[in-house]
Amino acid sequence: MVDETQDYQLNIIGYCSLNRDRLLQKFLQDGVENFPRLGGNYAIAIAHPSETYLITSIYGVCQYYYTVKNGKIFHDETVLGVLQKSGLSWSWNWEALGNLLGLEHLLENESLHPDIHRVPPGTILHFKNGQLNQKTLTWDEIHPQIYTDPDTALDDFNREIQCWTNTQPVVSMSGGFDSRLILSSFLRQGCKPDLLTMGFDRSTDVIISRQIAKKFNLKLAVSQLKLEDYLTYGSQIVRLTNGTKTARHWHTYLYVKQAQLNPNTSFFVGTNGEFARTFFYDRGWEAIEKQWKEPEASLARLWQGYLKRVFQPEELHHLTPELGRQLDETGRRDRVEHLIDLSYHQFLPGLDRFYLEQRVKNFMGNGLTLYGANIGWRAPFLSQNWVNTIWHLSRIWKLGSHWHRFAIQKNCAQLLAFPEEGKSLKMSAKPPLLYWKRNNQYPVSPYANYAEWFATPTIADFVRDGAQMLSDIIDSKIVDAIVDEHQKQQNRTPAIAFFVSTIFWKDLLKQNQLCQ
Repeated sequence: MVDETQDYQLNIIGYCSLNRDRLLQKFLQDGVENFPRLGGNYAIAIAHPSETYLITSIYGVCQYYYTVKNGKIFHDETVLGVLQKSGLSWSWNWEALGNLLGLEHLLENESLHPDIHRVPPGTILHFKNGQLNQKTLTWDEIHPQIYTDPDTALDDFNREIQCWTNTQPVVSMSGGFDSRLILSSFLRQGCKPDLLTMGFDRSTDVIISRQIAKKFNLKLAVSQLKLEDYLTYGSQIVRLTNGTKTARHWHTYLYVKQAQLNPNTSFFVGTNGEFARTFFYDRGWEAIEKQWKEPEASLARLWQGYLKRVFQPEELHHLTPELGRQLDETGRRDRVEHLIDLSYHQFLPGLDRFYLEQRVKNFMGNGLTLYGANIGWRAPFLSQNWVNTIWHLSRIWKLGSHWHRFAIQKNCAQLLAFPEEGKSLKMSAKPPLLYWKRNNQYPVSPYANYAEWFATPTIADFVRDGAQMLSDIIDSKIVDAIVDEHQKQQNRTPAIAFFVSTIFWKDLLKQNQLCQ
């Protein structure tokens, strides 16, 4: 039992089924044993001069960082905050930087600094008397074996929506499956949420969202991304995401900020909906056959093709040697082997776990952090009950968005009458035959044309002017050459996006006197 007279400071990032006061009371009465299993998605820091607890919810999408130096722990929700508190100087975690370039997100619990670590998912870290102890829930503890069916998964999902609904919720709307399923759950409850989407009049998401809003008499706001906002808010975005979200993925901050939503509303997002849709290889029986016959070889081929080549082989000698070794053929082979390990050497179930444990936590977790700067987000597809039910559901329900179609039909069948993004005139109730080979019946128009935007003088001049900031990574001459190539051919979008975010990151470090 903790002495209630001690002055413990508690901070919550994200959202939790217990508010701050109730969490503190529960901590003082019962300790932190059950904190990782509470409802919601959160990181909790409980600090006292004599000890510190750092706690994360089971999927760890809310970022929190720490380092131990000279017998003390320093922690913060940003890497920059840890650097400032600890007095560490900047150095690169080259493996993490290689992961960012190859995958557009980091892996496991790394940051771009080798001595600063992210608190793992489902974890209690306890620091006292110079000792750091860790207790982390295992996958099997979180996802016990159960008998399940698609109706149970739908019930779990609808209950999660009900749990977090407030007086006027807002749904982040697109032309896809996840947002439509969230909306279907509200409509089934007799609730009419507001909708928010982004894009231009010709954007597919805007076209479909307007059709749905009109049919159900829902209020729809449309945000149009503006190129100039990328430079106006770049420093804030990069600070929040610790330099690990490149510039072509900053929309979750920008379109919500532009919408100026009531900060007290709940903003429902489709993060992790792909867990029920076989994200990496949704190709019907071909996917199942690969799992049966050659899972490890299939994983190797998939990851070899998935890793991006942001820099061409002939450009690698212009990189600092440590980074060049991460991106050359030997480095790529090593990274593929690591990705196979993180996929548990299983093709379909292993990729499902990789999606949730790595991509959702790191890439989409960054997006959630950006939402949270402007609004209180809710992610119903990150409910433990729903995830466990889907995990044990037959694979046939996770191919061709089969379960999503089933759930939308049962919740609100009228939502099937609207186009399935890029595929047909309306959404079908079951996966069409050879659905992965169907030609688009109309082209999908995106919410932004990054290739074109990043070729404009606005971005090109920013990168050229900041190229010297990247001198500890890449020769400024090759940066100029890549910018020139992109202005002519619009073919180097990933490289330009990386340059923009990293220039902002290095500038933040310089402003805080953490690097030269």
